[in-house]
Amino acid sequence: MVRYLRRRQAGGDAVAEAVGMYLLPQLEGLDQVGAEYCWRTIVAVLEGWCSEEGRRAFQERWDSLFPHIQLPED
Repeated sequence: MVRYLRRRQAGGDAVAEAVGMYLLPQLEGLDQVGAEYCWRTIVAVLEGWCSEEGRRAFQERWDSLFPHIQLPED
């Protein structure tokens, strides 16, 4: 992730991209409770770091990797 961020000159949207590409696949197999916890934690960290477009792209990546997880309505 660090190498990717260095190459991208690490803006906030690049952080969301890196998390989506490198971290999310490592979370495969999470149950509903664990996935909700990870979702809330990651989204809280991204809030203020990346644009609305970056957050939308992150959610699309999440949805493609975890279609079976029902996220809470906030």
